[in-house]
Amino acid sequence: MKKGLYIHIPFCIKKCRYCAFNSYENMYDYAKKYIDALIKHIKSFKSEKIDTIYIGGGTPSSIDKELISMLMKSVYEHFDVLDESEITIEANPKTLDEEKIEAYLKAGINRISIGSQSFSDDELKILGRIHTSNDIENAVKMARCGGFKNINLDIIYALFNQSEDSLKETIDKTLSLSPTHISCYGLMIEEGTTLFDDVKKGKYVPLKDEAYAKMYETICDTLKKYGFLHYEISNFAKEEKYKSRHNLKYWKGKEYFGIGAGASGYLNSQRYTNCDDILGYINDFSQKHDVENLTLNDKMSEYMILNLRLLDEGVDILEFKKFFDKDIFDVFGDKLKYHLEKTKMLTKKENKIVLSKEAYYVSNAVLCDFMI
Repeated sequence: MKKGLYIHIPFCIKKCRYCAFNSYENMYDYAKKYIDALIKHIKSFKSEKIDTIYIGGGTPSSIDKELISMLMKSVYEHFDVLDESEITIEANPKTLDEEKIEAYLKAGINRISIGSQSFSDDELKILGRIHTSNDIENAVKMARCGGFKNINLDIIYALFNQSEDSLKETIDKTLSLSPTHISCYGLMIEEGTTLFDDVKKGKYVPLKDEAYAKMYETICDTLKKYGFLHYEISNFAKEEKYKSRHNLKYWKGKEYFGIGAGASGYLNSQRYTNCDDILGYINDFSQKHDVENLTLNDKMSEYMILNLRLLDEGVDILEFKKFFDKDIFDVFGDKLKYHLEKTKMLTKKENKIVLSKEAYYVSNAVLCDFMI
């Protein structure tokens, strides 16, 4: 079975104020040693077929292009990277240039995910982004002119004091750049971030749930109107072929290698997370924490939770039986009945169970019920 490969690059010029991901400022002196550790980690695995690669962060586009090229060369030398593989790199608009675009394409990368977040410069400042709205436009044009045909743009909505008009402007400008994929995430105020501290001090007040839900509805309706496929709660693709194949591996419970500081992987029914400290990872890439051997109940719960996120695709009743040799209603009967008949948050369509549209915004409340 073809696996995926996730590679984490934790370096950032500046950590965004909302970011709870494993990333570090001002540690670029260790970038070369870190890439060397990544290559050693890659070589420690058995060579297998892979058809998706995702280089995330942090800000992968902030390190020297030669390091990315060196990394990709080692991936191709060690793994059997299949033709037509989807290979993504995340990028901050401020850190892209024509030489990097050229180097990425030459290294085999064929999809770029640009963290635009907003087209309001005021909102970008609140988020602590280092780029402006003009930088986004320049980055997308540069990527397309350079040869990228598959371009994702990220949007963050429900920002402090964000208006419907501001959100619509961000959506309109995003659409004007003709991305092939759009990811939309509601602002999360997570402990350990500077935004969390600001909210605690009363500097910012999060939007109320009603406004949050209305913005999500605006995004969904607008993108659908412009022909985007809403295939996962937060993700929209211009065509079927532009769905994020790597992320679909996560949502479908497929196996993937996780390489890099703080990266998670899923192999042989075991989920693991690498040491999250850069220097610790450089010294010993084999360190792991949060190692979890998934039981049958774990796998069945994950199948329900992850597949329900896939909206119209949903949970396949026959596939569940094939995978687990159990009837889905014997395992989750009471919970399914409750949401199918009482809350109406789930709908049965032939052999599939899907989230009702009314459940999209409150999906977590439904999904959590399928934990065994």
